[in-house]
Amino acid sequence: MNKVIIIICFPVIQCLSGVGAEPPTGFNHVLTESKAKRIARDAYAERMGVHLMAEEGIWRVDIQTVGFDIPDFAKRGDQLWEARVMAFLNQETRAIIWVHANTEQVYFVIGPWK
Repeated sequence: MNKVIIIICFPVIQCLSGVGAEPPTGFNHVLTESKAKRIARDAYAERMGVHLMAEEGIWRVDIQTVGFDIPDFAKRGDQLWEARVMAFLNQETRAIIWVHANTEQVYFVIGPWK
């Protein structure tokens, strides 16, 4: 008797960086990784009072689902883009910035500011 194996794959929306995947439904404003990078870059430059240094860049942009409420920013289950400001040479993390997928609002997770 022959056995049939059926494999069912469900999409995982935790890390879409660099794979060209379509963002999940519910994204009203920040539809692309490049737009999330631009928003994060501009917010970082404004917060720091300077543009990105030549050795820095926005790397590792991922889609995240937040698991808790963040007052005045996001509710549990909201989709966020997480952008990391990184140094090119030593790959140090300089900042982590969340960009809300529906509002384009920015939340500074960590960074060198006061």
